[in-house]
Amino acid sequence: MLSFPNISYFFKRKQNYQLPEKFNSYILKKNIKEKSFYIANKYRKELLKDKTLIKITDFGAGSKKNKKNIRMIKNIAKISGSKAKFGLFIQKLIKYFDIKYALEMGTSLGITSIFMAYASDNLQIDGIEACPEIAGFLNFKRKERNIENLNIINNNFDLVFENNELGNKNYDLIYIDGNHRGEYLLKYFKILKEKHCSNPCIIIIDDINWSNDMYQAWKDLTKLKSASFLNFYRFGVIFLGYNFKHGVFNVKFI
Repeated sequence: MLSFPNISYFFKRKQNYQLPEKFNSYILKKNIKEKSFYIANKYRKELLKDKTLIKITDFGAGSKKNKKNIRMIKNIAKISGSKAKFGLFIQKLIKYFDIKYALEMGTSLGITSIFMAYASDNLQIDGIEACPEIAGFLNFKRKERNIENLNIINNNFDLVFENNELGNKNYDLIYIDGNHRGEYLLKYFKILKEKHCSNPCIIIIDDINWSNDMYQAWKDLTKLKSASFLNFYRFGVIFLGYNFKHGVFNVKFI
């Protein structure tokens, strides 16, 4: 049985009070929603009702709850899709920090991608998805909605980096949600930090408590000096190059 050291998150005092005031009054406040949220959330709700069957090819750690390679869209959305409150959170990050270039590693059905795309007309997004069928599904949905600021790269993470498919692009926001294995997380973080991070840059890492090795990788990352780390238990946020207080802060949504 796996043990999760970060279970202590639930017993520790939350440190929202140590964050910049805007985090608590705007970014983390779930009752403040804009039109872009409702438009993107409509897509999420549609997927949760979609009974279309699709063939899945897993290149990373795979799903813990569904090992079948033929799955229903609504089940994929339920298990691996982002929650509405996370979509709201990432939209507010984009708006508040005026993000211009974003990278999403592991788009799946594109719930987070769509939230990001609707957040700002000035945002350009590159999304990486290894599974050909899912990448094709998202491309169809993107075109159906006339979303032009989202580009899908259909390849696995390692080959994207080995083939230099990102070129010399730098990103203001990077969301890592795929290949949930600690050693790969550290490997990708190193590549991204050295080659593809703008200054400053925000990196969001999903499923930091997926397994012991993912949690340990997160702990290793928090040793990085001159950075700020927000621990939401399900995901972690790293601020590189921002003038924020250094440290690891346990945070909750208000």
